Amino acid sequence: MTITNAVEAPLRARVPEFLRAVSRPSMLALGVGLLTVISAVLTYAMVTGLVPYNPTPASLIALLLLNLTLVLTLGALIAWRLTRLWSARRHGHAGARLHVRLVTMFSAIAVLPAILVAVFAAVTLNLGIEAWFSGHVKSALANSVSVAGAYVQEHKQVIRGDILAMAYDIDRAAPVLQQGDRNDRKRFTDYLVTQASVRALPAVFVIDSNGRLLASAKLPSMPNYVTPPQEAITKAAHGQVVVLT
Repeated sequence: MTITNAVEAPLRARVPEFLRAVSRPSMLALGVGLLTVISAVLTYAMVTGLVPYNPTPASLIALLLLNLTLVLTLGALIAWRLTRLWSARRHGHAGARLHVRLVTMFSAIAVLPAILVAVFAAVTLNLGIEAWFSGHVKSALANSVSVAGAYVQEHKQVIRGDILAMAYDIDRAAPVLQQGDRNDRKRFTDYLVTQASVRALPAVFVIDSNGRLLASAKLPSMPNYVTPPQEAITKAAHGQVVVLT
C-alpha cells in the first residue's frame, strides 16, 4: 500500500504541471480544432442523410455558418501565433527556433480540420445542386406546369361560358334596351354593368365589326380598352368565341 501511494503521488503531481504548461491560447486552439472536426462530420452526416431526421434548410445554413466561423477562428489563431513568433525572433528571445517548429506543427494540425471543412462544404454544395435538379424536383416542376396549364384552360372555358351567356342575355333584352329614345345608351350601359357584376368580370367592352368601342363597364383599376387583332374580330363576327391570353 505504501509503495502504491508513493507511485501515484508523482503522477497526481504531474497532471497539474502539464495543465499549467499548456497555455490558454493552445487550449483554445485545441478546442476550436475539435469543434471544427465535429462540425464537419455533422455537416457530412446531415447532407448525406445519415442522421435519423430530415434537416431543414435553415439548420443547414446555420451549420455552414458555424463551419465558416470555426475556420475563420482557426485562421485568426494561426495568424496570432505567427505574429508572436515573428516578434520573438525579432527581439532575439531564447527558444525562438524551437518555437518555430512548434508553431509549424500547430499550424499543420490546425489547418487539417479547415481542409476537411472545405471538402465537406464542397460536397455539401455539390449534393445540394444535384438535389435541386433531381428527378423528384423535375417531376414536381412538370406537375406544377401541368396544373397551371389545366387551370388556364379551365379559366378559358369559364370565360367562354360567361361571354355566350352575356351575349344571349343582351340579345334577349334588346327590345327593352332599345326603345328609340336618347336614354338607350344609358340603359344599355347600366345593363352591361349589371351583367359584369353578376359574372364577376372586372371589365366588359362591346365593340362593332371595325373594333370601335360602343359601350363599356369596368372597374377603375382596370386598364382602358385596347383594340383586339383584326383576326380575332373576324372570328367573332363568324360566331366564334375568341380568348386572347
